[in-house]
Amino acid sequence: MIHLFNNVDIIRVVLDEKFNIASYMHWFSLEDQNKIASYYHYPDKLIAFTSGLLRNFYLPYFIDCNKEDLVIDYTLHHKPYISLPANIANSFNFNIAHCYNHVVLAIYKGSDYNIGVDIERIDEKVQINELSPLVFSESEQILINGLATNFFKLWTKKEALIKALGTGFATDFYQETQLNLEDFETTDDFNIFTMQIDNYFLSICLYKAGKS
Repeated sequence: MIHLFNNVDIIRVVLDEKFNIASYMHWFSLEDQNKIASYYHYPDKLIAFTSGLLRNFYLPYFIDCNKEDLVIDYTLHHKPYISLPANIANSFNFNIAHCYNHVVLAIYKGSDYNIGVDIERIDEKVQINELSPLVFSESEQILINGLATNFFKLWTKKEALIKALGTGFATDFYQETQLNLEDFETTDDFNIFTMQIDNYFLSICLYKAGKS
């Protein structure tokens, strides 16, 4: 599993709400500009701006592709993927996550796994007893044991898993998993690596291609 994660590049951006995006909006297409501008709150505009920056400029750089040639489409469940050029689409896949002032781009080099990433801030005020049965299996609820750190660690692992799978919460799969609290977790179908960065958890999942 460690070898697999050698094929992963992670770019994490910590946002400064004082940063003025107006001077850089011309970098984006009119469609993207309208999408960014559609958000009511400035922090949400900043997240959309940064996500677009990573997707449209940093991603082509890391995969060695001209940004004008890169075509990104979306699955039925809104997961972004590279559709063109064909050689790049067959060699890389990516995922983006954000939480508060953090935006993360994860890129996997290879065609044998699909990647998913999630980042969450630990919130000690979270209603664990109310939310846990909605998201976690019985075994996972036992592991949480009323602790916010366990809740958010498992949450990022599960979110990264279903994002790699590409279905989001559209199926019951997320309630059938039996995830654990280890930093490295591996099964026949997927591998998950989790790290704590200050009061955030970041999880990266590689899900075997063709298994979904």
